[in-house]
Amino acid sequence: MIQVRKFSLGDLHAIRKIEKESLFDGSPRPLERYFQKYPDEFMVAQQDEKILGYIIGRTKDNGSARIAWLAVLPSCRGKGVGRKLLEYLLNHFEDRGIKKVFLFVRTHNTPAISLYEKVGFTILRKVEKYYRNGNDAFVMRKFMDA
Repeated sequence: MIQVRKFSLGDLHAIRKIEKESLFDGSPRPLERYFQKYPDEFMVAQQDEKILGYIIGRTKDNGSARIAWLAVLPSCRGKGVGRKLLEYLLNHFEDRGIKKVFLFVRTHNTPAISLYEKVGFTILRKVEKYYRNGNDAFVMRKFMDA
């Protein structure tokens, strides 16, 4: 059974492995910094003792939040891991009174876009060359009361 829990520094090696297998532009993410700034919005999914994926969010003072990163081991994609992480973090945001959530997603990442749309996100606009490697992104938004 897949469980979602808060990230701990002991998970860092497993998270780096997921990054290595998942990153499109090869840029390492400042995970320790996000953990220090947003410890309550950094979650991992695990089955038995294996970390399958992670999600990082961040809240703002204006009642909004952003999903900074969601990554799942390639061998575990399409098995509900990403959705479980996403729903867990969205419930956390809702409990904190967040009214809207934003995220950026590569325009060619159709599985992720489909997942986000299934949980209520809509595309707001396209941002050209958003990523370091020149990929475009969609900005997506979800209203929490919707």
